[in-house]
Amino acid sequence: MSTVIVKNIPPSFLFEFFYFSIMESCGDGSAVICCGNPTQTSEHFIHWWKKKYLPEAKAHGYRFDEFYHKQDMYEVNNSFVINYHDSNENFMFSDSILDADHGDISFIVEEDCKEKGYLIKKAENE
Repeated sequence: MSTVIVKNIPPSFLFEFFYFSIMESCGDGSAVICCGNPTQTSEHFIHWWKKKYLPEAKAHGYRFDEFYHKQDMYEVNNSFVINYHDSNENFMFSDSILDADHGDISFIVEEDCKEKGYLIKKAENE
């Protein structure tokens, strides 16, 4: 597993790196954004994806208005996790720093990241 420390960057930059680190892993990638507001951050990520990538996906035959994968919520080692996943890819968001067992990259937010309409809060250390 790799760790990326995130400090005061625009959330759209983080979302782009997060998204491509998963999608460019031969269809088998996983990553987790560890932050203080995983529910809001996951919602921001989906909004960002719909705005940036859904039109292109639809132009190539994607027929839905939602993100590619279903959402599950659960706990791992007493940490709340939101996971958009299928059998290969995992787009995870957690309220504390963890290795979610199958995460290839952990993005740990050490300083709040702000941008017009988006806020990703600092992760709680566990």
